[in-house]
Amino acid sequence: MPVMDGIVATQRLRQQERFANLPVVAMTANAMPQDRERCAQAGMNDHVAKPIEPEELFRSLLRWVKPRHQVRHQQPLPAAQEEVGLPKVSGLDSSQGLRRVLGKKQLYLNMLRKFLSNQSSTLAELDKALQAGDRASAERLVHTTRGVSGNIGASELQARAEVLEKRIASGASQEELRLPLADFRDALESLLNELREALPVEAVANGAPPPDPVRVQEVLSRLGQLLRSDDSEAADCLEENLDLLRQALEPEVFNRLDQAIKQFDFEKALEQLAGRYE
Repeated sequence: MPVMDGIVATQRLRQQERFANLPVVAMTANAMPQDRERCAQAGMNDHVAKPIEPEELFRSLLRWVKPRHQVRHQQPLPAAQEEVGLPKVSGLDSSQGLRRVLGKKQLYLNMLRKFLSNQSSTLAELDKALQAGDRASAERLVHTTRGVSGNIGASELQARAEVLEKRIASGASQEELRLPLADFRDALESLLNELREALPVEAVANGAPPPDPVRVQEVLSRLGQLLRSDDSEAADCLEENLDLLRQALEPEVFNRLDQAIKQFDFEKALEQLAGRYE
């Protein structure tokens, strides 16, 4: 998190009387007992470890968040099934990744594309940080990879990242980092290379047929409804319809909409859709 981490943010919240009873649940890749203790001491109510399992998250939220309406009995989430079109990549359990996005195939594919885009520079940045003796940046880079690899179902990379992260945090020497760093590098490079080969090609606006206007209106209406309700599912709706919205909206409008939703600024996001849906 920029500016302050979750620990500091919670401490600041608890200093304000109006937030004394606000439920705060940690979502972090750090799941050791001492990490849970730090969260509790900061004033958090609960702790959910990454990668997030939906049922565990829902149980925690229902434990601490008072529902506005009567809660119906929740049926267990169905196990996500592998579908045609998902990449077959060694070291990637796509069924596990799908389960964590409630079986939404397009959202999962977008997550994989983001992983490929965001992680492609990680090794170069990590080498630079270690050579400069910047252990804090190196640890943060590996921690990020650890978290996102768990989310997509790349368990082997997640495990290697965890080992390397702990070695860096412990102050291990360059020689002591050599083997875990090599293991981490091999796993990340292999996954990135296979994803480049296996991911379905995204639709390209230039030369592509115009989007179905009826479908565009359906998506915009749904997105507008979610934004007006301050429903975080708006982020899922955006992710599931990225290609359609990129084609239907002007580039600057799409970029502002995308940024506003990612920052949970739903009022600003609604401004981008003004007059575009009923």
